[in-house]
Amino acid sequence: MIFKIKTFFKLIIIILLIFTYGCEFDNVPENKILSESLLFNLVVGKENQEFYIYRIVNDDEKVYYRYSTDKYFLKDASIILYNDKMNFNSFFVKNLTDSNVNYYNKRNLYYSNSEKLELYPNTNYKIDISINNKHIIGSTTTPSDFNIIFPTPNSTFKLKDIESGKGLTIKWGKSNSAKGYIGKVFIHKGNSIIGKDSQFITQDTIFNYTQIHSTGKAEINIFAYDKNYHNHFIEFSQSAGIEGAYGYFGSSIKKSVTVNIK
Repeated sequence: MIFKIKTFFKLIIIILLIFTYGCEFDNVPENKILSESLLFNLVVGKENQEFYIYRIVNDDEKVYYRYSTDKYFLKDASIILYNDKMNFNSFFVKNLTDSNVNYYNKRNLYYSNSEKLELYPNTNYKIDISINNKHIIGSTTTPSDFNIIFPTPNSTFKLKDIESGKGLTIKWGKSNSAKGYIGKVFIHKGNSIIGKDSQFITQDTIFNYTQIHSTGKAEINIFAYDKNYHNHFIEFSQSAGIEGAYGYFGSSIKKSVTVNIK
């Protein structure tokens, strides 16, 4: 019975993970011993990183996730990302409202790199964050490399075949050190993006995607994620890959392919 309950809650968190990848908010832990939380998914293959440092919500505060996440954001952190071959500290606070962009959940503030940051598969990276006279330290090893096998770039598929139940099969090679994969599909049509929340999560290396309902350019992204990301979101660890804060310091590798939907 205990196993069934545990399995049920794992399924629930996997469903939630589909919606939280890229929009996590984790500053209401069960046991409030620490004062900060870090949400950092270091992505190999992504030009501009996005990560978040929050203060923990006080017991007497009410949290409205869609409207108030920015008020907990900590702007004055000193951040160093390093290993035995590099030492990178060119990070700044990006404010989406500066570009007249306003996310529905008001998560307009995040940290990003201000200079080019080259990241590599199967490589260990450490982080040291100074904030409020405290240190948050962490370590992650990026998953090993892989490639999308099918579909091939610029291939063409008929929308009527996909919607008839055939779907679009996506296949990729195995990342040996990854704990799982997340897929995100965007349909570009003119200047619009359709299906921005179309995502899936799997531990397999093949997925039949059926949520395409429009013609256009289909951008398919596959992320292989590491054990820290897995431990935080799947195994419910309040701190994964970090010390001195709640949340996680994890990593993933992004691979993309674009095809035509006619």
